[in-house]
Amino acid sequence: MSDARPESGSFRQARDNRPWDAFDWRHALFVLAVLMLGMFGDVLFFDDGLILSAKGLDLYNGELSGFDFLSRELRKGNLSLWIPHVFSGTFSLATALYPSLALHLFLPLPLAVNWGIALHVLLAGFFMYLWTARRGLHPLAALTAAVIFMFSGPFYLHVLAGHVCNLCAMTWAPLILMTVDGMVERPSLRWALLGAFAVAMQVLTGQFQYVYYMGLTAILYSLVRLSGVKRRRAAILGLFGIAAGGLLLSAFHLLHALAAAGEGVRATGVAVSFAAMFSFPPENFLTLVAPFFFGDIQDFPYWGRCYLWEMCLFTGVVGFCMAVFGALKGDRRRRFELFVMIAILAIVALGAHTPLFKPLFYWLPGFDKFRGTSKFMFFASMFWIMLAGYGCDLVIRGAGREAKGEVKGDAKGEGRQAASRGVELEAKGTAGSETDIGREETSGVAPAAGREVKGEVKGGAKGEGRREASRGADLEAKGVPGSKADIGREETSGAASAAGREAGYAPGWEANPAAGSGIGREGEAGDAGVGAVRTSSVFAEIPLVVAVLLGGLAIWLYYAPFPGGEAATGGPSLWNALVSLVAGSRESYLSGELYKNPHFLHDARQFAAAGLFAAAGVAFIAGGLIYLRRSSPRAVYALILLAVVEMFIFGRASRPTFAYEDLQISQFKGFLAAHPGDYRVLNLVNPNTALSTGAQDIWGYGPAALGRYVQFMAWTQGADPDRATTYLKINQYHPLFRMLRLRYAFIAGEKGIEVREFGDWLPRALLVGDWRVAGDREEVFRELGKPTFDPRQTVILERKPKLAITHAGMTTDLPATDANMAVDSPRVPVNIPGGEGGNIQKSAPPPLPMSGPVKAGTRNTCAILESGGDRLTVKAHIAVPAMLLVTDNYSRGWRARSLTAGKQREYEIMPANYTLMAIPLAAGEHLLRVEYRPRPFIIGVWVSTFAWIGFGALLGLAFLKRNLL
Repeated sequence: MSDARPESGSFRQARDNRPWDAFDWRHALFVLAVLMLGMFGDVLFFDDGLILSAKGLDLYNGELSGFDFLSRELRKGNLSLWIPHVFSGTFSLATALYPSLALHLFLPLPLAVNWGIALHVLLAGFFMYLWTARRGLHPLAALTAAVIFMFSGPFYLHVLAGHVCNLCAMTWAPLILMTVDGMVERPSLRWALLGAFAVAMQVLTGQFQYVYYMGLTAILYSLVRLSGVKRRRAAILGLFGIAAGGLLLSAFHLLHALAAAGEGVRATGVAVSFAAMFSFPPENFLTLVAPFFFGDIQDFPYWGRCYLWEMCLFTGVVGFCMAVFGALKGDRRRRFELFVMIAILAIVALGAHTPLFKPLFYWLPGFDKFRGTSKFMFFASMFWIMLAGYGCDLVIRGAGREAKGEVKGDAKGEGRQAASRGVELEAKGTAGSETDIGREETSGVAPAAGREVKGEVKGGAKGEGRREASRGADLEAKGVPGSKADIGREETSGAASAAGREAGYAPGWEANPAAGSGIGREGEAGDAGVGAVRTSSVFAEIPLVVAVLLGGLAIWLYYAPFPGGEAATGGPSLWNALVSLVAGSRESYLSGELYKNPHFLHDARQFAAAGLFAAAGVAFIAGGLIYLRRSSPRAVYALILLAVVEMFIFGRASRPTFAYEDLQISQFKGFLAAHPGDYRVLNLVNPNTALSTGAQDIWGYGPAALGRYVQFMAWTQGADPDRATTYLKINQYHPLFRMLRLRYAFIAGEKGIEVREFGDWLPRALLVGDWRVAGDREEVFRELGKPTFDPRQTVILERKPKLAITHAGMTTDLPATDANMAVDSPRVPVNIPGGEGGNIQKSAPPPLPMSGPVKAGTRNTCAILESGGDRLTVKAHIAVPAMLLVTDNYSRGWRARSLTAGKQREYEIMPANYTLMAIPLAAGEHLLRVEYRPRPFIIGVWVSTFAWIGFGALLGLAFLKRNLL
């Protein structure tokens, strides 16, 4: 016969909480890493050429080759400020110094990209864990919020879209907001250093729209948090220090990018109609619980407005229920802060669907430079997920309170004695047992919350349990107000707080105000003992109500009569209204005919209903687990596991891949190797592959293009230059494309890739003797459009050059060198490697007449001695002053300097033919270097150098001070 005493409920709960007392950021990082490897392991450890993202989206169309270019330049020791491979040369908004690009130095391109994506998904979850844990949430609640965030629709679906740089920028958002919390609550040097580092990393991603939106969010959040702070001046100075420090650390990239963007296509802002694109559609709030209500792209076309990855808010059905519970029962002050942030950011995200959009567009500096206000939903989702963390925290701590009130006696009369001892201990010890609850760390590690002994017990004898439990509840209600003296106190030492212990009881997690310390309370005061029971009943009702609503909607959609048309009688009227709304908005990227196809609409309803059925099932299971928790507190773990599994399944279903070979990069490389020369191409098959192949393309994919050039290209296509964007479609050849050095165009044909060749393309550098001045853009375009204009003979300038050069119609006699003559290629058709039936079609435009007579006895020559993407060295012999025309795009960042001591010491670079470069040359010998080195970049390098030195010194000082303490 065993002498072992049966376990009491409080002892059992204390034992269950032991692992969480030692749980810290290292354990969280390990768990999140396991989930990350489970999600991406197959594409991280096998070099089979598969790349995360869907074929035909941004990584496929441009970003992948961009990473190839950045890493290739980094291996050469070049920071790649200028990209010669797209848009006939343009500035770079990315930098090769962002840390994850180091992966490309030793991994193949597909593996490097996959590892970069996976690591940022991991870091996003880890930073969310640090932020939520620092607010005092139970470690399991913080971990749940982290998993929801890393696989949430607003963040994770950018993996599907191939927005690697977007993912990189979004990853740092939780860490930045955590430093705002830290600086507001306890200003310190360490918070300033951590925040400055996070801001600098986000800037270095080159995604300045997210940087700008993050800045607006951080400012708004700071104002909300500062409302109840006593040390407001110190907090404000600290917040300014975070922003200033981050900008100084990244100045070498930021100053260059800002200066370059000033010449970009969006330098003067965009049209209101363009900025209004990708405003969040109100009907997409359905995606909070049904992510694929409008289609999932892979199994069924997305028929909603705009793009799925920008318009999906999914944070899980369990996460949604937890967020609602946190909103209803969480700490009042924290709820208010989160409500304000969610409401304001959601309204801004709605964009053109609200009257607030135009005032922001016209009055808020920088707001008119971007489109896609729906991105604010990403920032709103972080605060929504924080609410879910609070709800999860309430559920966990509520279960703990219930378990602590379930002590059973093992013999006659022992229940009454245990109850009496519990009540006595509580009356004596509760007030002092929570004095240090909620003590936190600047590192973001979850606090070891206060440990207390509860006297809320249940007697095992007949009738006695009810009376003793009632007395325990009364005593707890009386003692709690005095037990919260130091709740929410924070520390900077990094050690977890351990509250008072009573003999015979293991420590357990308790509530603090950040985590909703008034569990189950209605208002400021309430009955804490009864609150645990109320917590169960209220939380259980939420998922069941959600299940009923979603299930009813799913049944209605699924069993509605098959319509005979878009608005057939007997069809669901709300469904027809929704379809009409989407079809009439002109914001869908599907053919309008599909919205009139009854079979498509029927299939869309069935697909939407299936998603609602799945969501209702998850909600029903969640409600059942919450009711089960009354008899078994460990059911909380099953509920959290359900939330994690739900998000993991969503992530796995939204993780397509494409093969590197689909880009046909090796085929394009082979063709270019067989046809050497300094010329440009027009690749209409895969626009940005020139970044990988080394070709130079006259067009490309992405927003980083010079405004002059995009306006010129729009003019050649008969479009309005004032409304020009990089989404311009190149549909026709223009004779002036020869001055852009266009030789080949690659076009997707029915039988493969069709290649067309154009003759008479200009070299990269040539001497032109005649020049004319046109006052404005319209006049320049008129001169360029004249039938008599020949770019080999005349340069159109926008002002007179400083160097006195006559323009009497003089031309030059140039030698036959690669620097100034086009190489005539074979006229016989050839097949492109990998193309089925593709061939080269010679379509040279007729020669244009010369402009002006040629002076006898003059001979000007030039040759390119060295050529690179962002530089060239030119040697020229000038008998008569002339213009050196460089057929690369003009930018203020180009510099020309003499490499020898000659008569002409200074060289002026001027815009020529509106988009190219011209350098006036005097008579004599010239050896000059033309290179792209913007002054803002040079200044930024010096600023960042001193900033990083200061950062290192301050970081060392902070660690030294900590060790001394």
